[in-house]
Amino acid sequence: MEEKSLIKEFISYLNKTGYSGLQIDKWPDEENRNCPDIDAIADNLAIEHTSIDTLPNQRRDSKWFSRIVQGLEDELQYQLSFNLRIIFPNDGIQTGQNWSQIRDAIRLWITAVAPTLNNGPHIVRGQKNIPFDFRVYKATDRTPRLSFGRFVPEDKSLPLRIREQLDRKINKLKPYNTSDRIRRR
Repeated sequence: MEEKSLIKEFISYLNKTGYSGLQIDKWPDEENRNCPDIDAIADNLAIEHTSIDTLPNQRRDSKWFSRIVQGLEDELQYQLSFNLRIIFPNDGIQTGQNWSQIRDAIRLWITAVAPTLNNGPHIVRGQKNIPFDFRVYKATDRTPRLSFGRFVPEDKSLPLRIREQLDRKINKLKPYNTSDRIRRR
C-alpha cells in the first residue's frame, strides 16, 4: 500500500476509535522539499510512517529472488506429478550473477532432474549455472505443486536497526513536539 494511502487509513482508524473528526491538515514532507520532514499532521498529531525489514536488505533481496522465480511456479505447475518445494539461501541471488541464466538452469533442473529424485529432503549442490546450493523437498503423496522459498538466516541486528530507525524518526518529529503544538485529549 502506498505510504499516503496507509496514513489516510490510519487516520480513518483513529476516527473510528475515539478521535472523531480527525483529518489530515498538512503533508509537510511534500511541502518542505529542502530536507526530509514528517509525513503528515492531523490536528495535534505529527505522523511519521516507517517500516523496518526484519532482515537486512530484505526488500531488495526479495525483489532479486522474485526476478528469478517469478512465473516459474505457474509455468511449470502442471508439468509436475508431485509436490516440489525449492528453498534458496537468503543471500543466494547476488548482483553480478546472470539471473536469466540461473532462471533457465532452475527450469531445466526442475523438468529434468527433480522427477528422478526420491521422496524427501535433498540438498542440491554444484548445478551448472546455479551459483549456490539449495534445498528441495519432494513428495509424490501430496497435491502436485511447485513452490519456492528462502532460508531465513540468523540475524541478531534487528534491535539495533530498529533503534537506528527510531532515532532518525525521533529527530524528524522533534520540531513538532512543542508546548503550543501539543494538546492533550
